[in-house]
Amino acid sequence: MIPERTVHKASGRDLSLWQRAQSRLRHLHSGFWTLYASSFLIDLGLCLYLFMFSLFLVEHHFTERVIGYITAALTIGTLAGTVPSSLLAKRLGLRTMLVVYIIAVPLCFASRVFLLQMPAQLWLAFLSGMAMSIWSVCFSPTLAKLTTHENRAFGFSIFVATGIGASALAGLLGGYLPDQFQRLGRAGSQVDGIRIVLLLACIILALALFTILKLHLRLDETGQTSGKVFSGFLLRFLVAIAVWNFALNFFTPFANVYLSRHLGLPVTRIGAIFSSSQLMQVAVILMAPLLYRRVGLVTGLAITQLATASLLWGLSRASGLTIAPYIYLLLASVQWTAGPGIASLLMNRTPEKHRSQATAIQNIVNLATQAGSAALAGKLFEQYGYSRPLAANAGIAVLAAVLLYTLLGRNNRNHRMAQTVLMESSEVRP
Repeated sequence: MIPERTVHKASGRDLSLWQRAQSRLRHLHSGFWTLYASSFLIDLGLCLYLFMFSLFLVEHHFTERVIGYITAALTIGTLAGTVPSSLLAKRLGLRTMLVVYIIAVPLCFASRVFLLQMPAQLWLAFLSGMAMSIWSVCFSPTLAKLTTHENRAFGFSIFVATGIGASALAGLLGGYLPDQFQRLGRAGSQVDGIRIVLLLACIILALALFTILKLHLRLDETGQTSGKVFSGFLLRFLVAIAVWNFALNFFTPFANVYLSRHLGLPVTRIGAIFSSSQLMQVAVILMAPLLYRRVGLVTGLAITQLATASLLWGLSRASGLTIAPYIYLLLASVQWTAGPGIASLLMNRTPEKHRSQATAIQNIVNLATQAGSAALAGKLFEQYGYSRPLAANAGIAVLAAVLLYTLLGRNNRNHRMAQTVLMESSEVRP
């Protein structure tokens, strides 16, 4: 009787969750799906372009150091554009800024395909970063306008899942389209095929303009926030996250270069690895809350960071095609697992009136560390190869885990019960 009753309760709970999900879908604003269509095109075009562009630079004999400088210029541009984009969004409106984004980004990206001189690449990367900052500033407020308190978390989850799916699709397209264009006679060489794919990504981005123009948003109601934003927790949080973000973005911009130049993998296999890692990433991220519930949020985050460090160390020791691609696949699946947990930690311990400001400060710190990490990593990879810098990267990731646990874990026991209740309720409530 007990197993049967348990089965009935479980099936009833599943049915209830399914009915609740259907209810949330029905009550989403029509503008939500307009933004959803735009976001899918933007995610697909952006991921396809960024996936292929580093390979495009490699085909034109750009070194790791130069690619690192270009990546740093892109990040610095994003950092420089964050505050102006926020101010212009308040003055011109979110919809207008999104239109500017969809026009500016494809133009900058297409220019980078044809202007291959080093000064032009640096300036265009900087301008591309400034344009890309518009989406990071305007997307969340736009989605918040199109959802209610009851279905907002559900709406964000749809966009995150779709973004990962678009990224996986971009990997498949990027892996197979260059060869297809070459077979069809549209491209005379591999590099020509990659150029066509990059321009196709720009066209996909530009198509989002047709849906954004149909988006209608209510006017902003601005208000003043007062009080102290920089709490003791936030300062400790920023120190720990800066070190972690430095470690996380040390190798990531050079992953395709590593697979292509260091391991000698063809573009087709690189695309398959990228897509597989995206699917595995979804599964790992969905399982991460189970770890947080078991050991606590801060401890769980430190464990995921140590797992990333161990895989970085393993990749530094691996050689040849027998094991290195598989270690990289695991690394790419695990390295971003801490992201949702870190965001939850910041929101859980920050007063509601300061959450948007705290998130903006975190973004600025993240962008600054990304720029420095990419520039330094490119120089080290070119000078020493991949083994020793990756080993040092693993050490930095371990340091980040230690800092996170020592600086933020002291109150973990007090917050653990509240986090458990919050995660359990988030699975049931809209």
